[in-house]
Amino acid sequence: MISVIGTGSMGSAIAEGLIKAGEEVTVYNRSLSKTEKLAKMGARVAESVAQAIESAEYVIVVLPDAQVTAELLFSPQNIPALKGARLLNVAHTTTEEIKELARRVQEHGGRLSEVNVAVYPDPVRNREGHFNLAATSEDKADWTVIFGKLGDHVHDVGPVGNASLAESAAWLSYMFHAVATAYSAAAFEKLGLPSEALLSALTDNPTLRVASADAMLPQMEKRIYRKDSFSVDNFAYSVGLIRPEAESLGLPTKLIDGIHELFTEASHLGFGSSDVSAVYEAIRPKS
Repeated sequence: MISVIGTGSMGSAIAEGLIKAGEEVTVYNRSLSKTEKLAKMGARVAESVAQAIESAEYVIVVLPDAQVTAELLFSPQNIPALKGARLLNVAHTTTEEIKELARRVQEHGGRLSEVNVAVYPDPVRNREGHFNLAATSEDKADWTVIFGKLGDHVHDVGPVGNASLAESAAWLSYMFHAVATAYSAAAFEKLGLPSEALLSALTDNPTLRVASADAMLPQMEKRIYRKDSFSVDNFAYSVGLIRPEAESLGLPTKLIDGIHELFTEASHLGFGSSDVSAVYEAIRPKS
């Protein structure tokens, strides 16, 4: 039995993928409506966080950040459930934050591992995920099996803390994808060129191909953005976390600052909850 706490875009994708893999899944979300689809697929719906933890052998926690995760796990009503619990964090954290969370969980008799989900929710939902796993020695093999049900690419990156490091390092290239696609889309729009030519260039051309352009370009062209995927606000927050890590490594940060500014601008324009492709709104030609 596996519990998933937090059924936003990534949490629901993880739960759905595990259900498709034949696992018994319990889900919990503060907003009950976000569990309805999963319940129809066969998931059990827990009435509380404590119930979700106590009813499962493994618990995957998918919350926005370290602060929210700590507030939930260490609230007085949930602390007793941590004894003997095997937990795994999915939220973006710094290595210091995840180590502190793990220390506090251990104080209460549980164990906390972490994973970096290196793809959007849809591949996870379809069991085509890529993961960087940093687990406790006691639980590494079991978590590898569990995430192996969600994709063939589960990479052991070492002890707890290293998945957060791997995520930050990978983000240094990942953060350019949406912005690169949006710049080309904006140029094609301004020049009156056919969008299908750009779609072909960025998806079929081995020289110009940009990851996820096939999903982002149609949204940019229609200016209709998904609400069930990684959002502009998620991205702005994550880029903000990565900047000091890049600086600590002695890497230049001017480009990171510019990307953060673009996503912040898109959020200010009202697209904070929209898919990352809505960064286009901060780049597209203004009339």
